[in-house]
Amino acid sequence: MEGRTTGIGDIVAVVVSMLAGFPLGVCAGLVALRRVLHWPGNLVRGIIGAVLGAVFVMLAAEPLRLNADTDLLLVTYALCITVFATAGFVSRR
Repeated sequence: MEGRTTGIGDIVAVVVSMLAGFPLGVCAGLVALRRVLHWPGNLVRGIIGAVLGAVFVMLAAEPLRLNADTDLLLVTYALCITVFATAGFVSRR
């Protein structure tokens, strides 16, 4: 049994990676839209929208009972980050 880990550290690493990785991936996609495809949009507002989408889901998970179903929580997390970032990116003002 030498060299075995308990697995708790691995689970924490996966959860933290997912919480940080998805908003970073959406922000990288916005950068690609702006730089590579030359789409007009506000990159700073898009990044702020991605962060606000993640924070919104984390704060609303308990009151909306999203934490009762992990699939629903994951889908809501992904959709809110994407929608908030897109709304920020295409906003005119």
